[in-house]
Amino acid sequence: MKNIRILKKKIYRKTINIKKLTSVDIQRYVDALFPIFSEGIIGWSKERFAEDLFFKNSLTHNAITLFIDENHRYIGFNAHQIMKKKINAKTCYISKFYAVVKPEFKKNNLTMVQGFSQLFKFKLFHPFTQFYFIDFIMSPVAYYQLARACAHIHPKPGTEVPKWVKDIIWAMAEEYHVDLINPHHLVGRSEEVVNLSKAEKESLRTIKNQYMEYFIERAGLDGNGVFVLIHVTHYKLVFSLLRLCVHLFHRYRRRI
Repeated sequence: MKNIRILKKKIYRKTINIKKLTSVDIQRYVDALFPIFSEGIIGWSKERFAEDLFFKNSLTHNAITLFIDENHRYIGFNAHQIMKKKINAKTCYISKFYAVVKPEFKKNNLTMVQGFSQLFKFKLFHPFTQFYFIDFIMSPVAYYQLARACAHIHPKPGTEVPKWVKDIIWAMAEEYHVDLINPHHLVGRSEEVVNLSKAEKESLRTIKNQYMEYFIERAGLDGNGVFVLIHVTHYKLVFSLLRLCVHLFHRYRRRI
């Protein structure tokens, strides 16, 4: 396992090769990871969780990175899937993430840093492919964190969503188990729901932040979400990583 030291906490990272897992291994991981997943997302069965993460044979790439604390307990995971699609007669690759971390570790940006590195690695070995990161986000905080790091995200405040972005999202919505209810703003409805208390919803509505206000104005806080798309290029990845590193550096300095 690779060691990650974040502030005064030790966190270990372990990447598993899904193709080499036995059925017993898969069941063990499902039993360990599904409760963590269910802390933040409700509406999924354990069977669907196992199917989506471990049994999709049509994927070009499928890897899961586990995050483990110094007491050898799972604290989260990052599943990265890449699928090959033909949209509007053009072949492209779509990147999809499942990123889940226990609440007390969310401020460490474990999944975002790991996600950027995985996107960069794939693009490095496939420099001439059309490559897109797509996610269906149901939390204004998650949208804010991603938009803050990625200046080239769609949709975002103050800009219209380009037609080519809408075309891709329309073609991919079913893959994400989402019904588009407002295609113009990429707003959809999923079977899953982010587990927010009434107090958390009220707190989110009082935060003055253009990204969170943008999300809440379009999707609300009652189960809808917003599709986001990033056209992945080396330039955009490096730019986003620099923005994220600057943010983490300033936050680290405030804590020491």
